[in-house]
Amino acid sequence: MELLVYKKSMQEDIDSFYIECFAAIGWEYEPESVHSDLASIPDSYQKHGQFWCLFDQGKLVGTIAIRTIDFENNYAEIKRMYVLPSRQGEGFGRALMDIAINYARQEKFNKVFADTRLDRKIAQRVLRKNGFVETERYNDNPNAELFFVLSLA
Repeated sequence: MELLVYKKSMQEDIDSFYIECFAAIGWEYEPESVHSDLASIPDSYQKHGQFWCLFDQGKLVGTIAIRTIDFENNYAEIKRMYVLPSRQGEGFGRALMDIAINYARQEKFNKVFADTRLDRKIAQRVLRKNGFVETERYNDNPNAELFFVLSLA
C-alpha cells in the first residue's frame, strides 16, 4: 500500500478510478461539468488543502481530499473519499481518513466537516468510526443529505 499526494501524472489513474467508482453507484463521471474539481485537483484542493491517492500494487484503490472552507474559523472539509467497490472492507478507508485527520490536526483546523448521502452507509460508518457526529447543513451541495463534523479544537 502506498499513499501519495496527487501529482498531474496521476490524472489518468484518477479518471479511470472515478469512472469505475461512479459506475458502481449508477453515476456517470463528468469531469467537464459536475466533477470538474477532479479535472483540476491542484486548483480545487491543493491550493488550500491536499488530495491523496492510495495505490495497492500499482493500482489506484482510494482517494481522499481535504480543503479549507472557512478561513476565519479555520474549518476544513473532507471530500472525494472513495475506495474501489471491489476493495472495500480492506482497511483502505481507515488509512485515508487517518491521513486526512492527521493533516487537519497538523494544519490546526478547529473543525472538519463532511457530507454524504443517505444511501452511502459505508461512508457514514467510516465517518462515525473516526469521531464525526451529525450536524446541520453547512453547504449548498444539492446531492448531500447528511452532514457531519469533527471538532479538533
